[in-house]
Amino acid sequence: CRVSMKKSVRVILLLSLLVESVSAFGNSGTSTNDAATTGDQTNVEANVTYRNDGRLDARDVNALFAGSIPSFRHTDRFYSRGNGSRTCRSDWNRVRSLPVQKKTVSVGFRVLKQSAANAGLSESKLRRILATFLSNQSEIPNQDYISVIDFDKSSSRKRMFIINLRNGTVTSHKVAHGSGSGGRAAVPTRFSNANGTHASSLGCSLATFNTDTRGRRLKDGHGRHKLLFQGLESTNDQQCNRAIIMHPATYVSGGGRSHGCPAVTPEDKQSIYNKISGGGLVCAYRDGNSTTTRQRVEAEH
Repeated sequence: CRVSMKKSVRVILLLSLLVESVSAFGNSGTSTNDAATTGDQTNVEANVTYRNDGRLDARDVNALFAGSIPSFRHTDRFYSRGNGSRTCRSDWNRVRSLPVQKKTVSVGFRVLKQSAANAGLSESKLRRILATFLSNQSEIPNQDYISVIDFDKSSSRKRMFIINLRNGTVTSHKVAHGSGSGGRAAVPTRFSNANGTHASSLGCSLATFNTDTRGRRLKDGHGRHKLLFQGLESTNDQQCNRAIIMHPATYVSGGGRSHGCPAVTPEDKQSIYNKISGGGLVCAYRDGNSTTTRQRVEAEH
C-alpha cells in the first residue's frame, strides 16, 4: 500500500511538471508574437518587409520591385551635355534647387495596397512606383504625393491615380493619351520620345511648376493653365522639349486625344496641380504589348 502511494505521488508530480511545461511554451509563443509587433523583428506579407510600425523605407525596394529603377542622374547628365532648350534647362535647375525634406512614408503597404485596389490601381504598378520613390526619395521635393498613369486602361476610364503617402488614400482621374498612341476611348499601344509624333511617353517624370517665380500662372499657347513635366528616363527625357505638359481640356471626359500631353478634365485640374506640383513623381506605365513610333501624325491639342 505504501509503495502504491509513492508511485501515485510520483505520477502526480510528473503530470504537474508536464502541465507547467506546456503552459510555459504557450506563453513564450505569445510573447514572441508581441515582440514582433513592437520590437526589431520583422514580418513579411506579400514579399514586403514591415519593420516596427509597418512603414516603408529604402530597405524594402528589392522586395517591392526587382526591375530597373530610374535615377535623377539621367536628366542631370542630359542637361549638362547642353541638350534641351534654355527654358527647359531653367525649369530643371529650378526644381533641382528646391529643398528636399525627406519624410517617412506615414502608412504601411497593407493600407496602400487596399486603397489602390479600391481605386482600380494594380498592385504591380503600385509596387513599381513605391520602389522608384524610395530609391530616389532624397532627391524628390514633393514627398506627399506620387502618381501613376496606367496606360493599360482605356482613356474612357479613370486611369491616373494619385497616392497620398501621408494618409494612404488613392484618388483616380481621367487623363488623355496622344493621338499617335492610339484611338479615342482606347488603350494606347504606341509610345514615343520623338517630337512631332503626337505620342505619349512611358516612364517616370517630375511634375515641376504651374506658376513662374513670381507666382503667375504658366500658360500654354492656347491660354490654358499648364503644369510642366521633366522626364527622368531615356524613354521620356524629351518631354519638356516636346512641350509635353499637363493642361485642362474638355475632350478628356469623352476619351479624346491630345498631342501627347497627359491632359486632364478642367474640373480635376486644380486638385491635381495642388497635389503633384513642386516636384511630384509621376510614372506612366504599360505592361501590355506596345511599340515605339517616330511617325508624325495630327491630333487635337
